[in-house]
Amino acid sequence: MAEYDNVSDMKIAITVPMLAHAAAVTAGTTVDTKGFEAATIIFASGTITAGTADFTVQEAPDNGSGAAGAWTDVAAVNLIGTVPTIAAGDDDKVSRVGYRGKSRFIRVNMAETVTFTSHIHSVLVALGAASSVPVTAQLNA
Repeated sequence: MAEYDNVSDMKIAITVPMLAHAAAVTAGTTVDTKGFEAATIIFASGTITAGTADFTVQEAPDNGSGAAGAWTDVAAVNLIGTVPTIAAGDDDKVSRVGYRGKSRFIRVNMAETVTFTSHIHSVLVALGAASSVPVTAQLNA
């Protein structure tokens, strides 16, 4: 039997908050993966009235001062699964992509089409395989 439940071994961070988005480009909040060996990016959509949202997963190394350096798009070889495009008809869906790159920082950027009128969705990052358990700081800490 496992020594800890899954909650004690993971941290959930928000990179794109749950909002009603409309025709915009959003740079996701930086997620620091320090202390974790696994990252799963979770895309959740609510009601979509029109348009599409395209997502790009980005990574950045530590700049030497404990902050993110230059951002680059994550190569497909460092993703497990396909980053979704969310469009009309994708109401109330959840999908996930694994990150297997080696950069310390990740984020998800979102670009929405001009025809986008209202769309509620969010992108979370579940960090797992913690080097120290139990994990007590859960949100963007």
